[in-house]
This record gives sequence, structure tokens and C-alpha cells, in this order.
Amino acid sequence: MTEELKPLAVNVKIAAKLLGSTVSSLEKDRRCGHMGVPYTQAGRRVVYRVPDLEAWLLANRVVPNKEQT
Repeated sequence: MTEELKPLAVNVKIAAKLLGSTVSSLEKDRRCGHMGVPYTQAGRRVVYRVPDLEAWLLANRVVPNKEQT
């Protein structure tokens, strides 16, 4: 029986794909913090924890108000 392991963290390419963003946008965010996506740096390597990405998406969720007329 092979059990599929879920990754704890992903590289910037996969993180961008999961968020519907781009690698360059995430790189800019790490420099400027304009989106505030949490990341982890291990030496030169940058990874994004999957639970952090999910939490960030939930925290930045917008539910539009439907105007009643």
C-alpha cells in the first residue's frame, strides 16, 4: 500500500501556481511585503508552508456585499 504524502512546504513556483500568482510577484512580496504572504527561508532556499498559504488565502478572502435595492 502506497500512501501519498502531502507536502509540508512548496517552492516558489508551486506556491505561485497554488495562489494564482506569479513567481515575480512573490519575489517582490518578499522584498516589499505588499501582499504579506508568509514564507520560510532555510539558508538560500525559500519555501512556502502549505498551511500558511491556506491561512493567508482565508485571511484575505473578500465576500462582496450585494446591494439591496
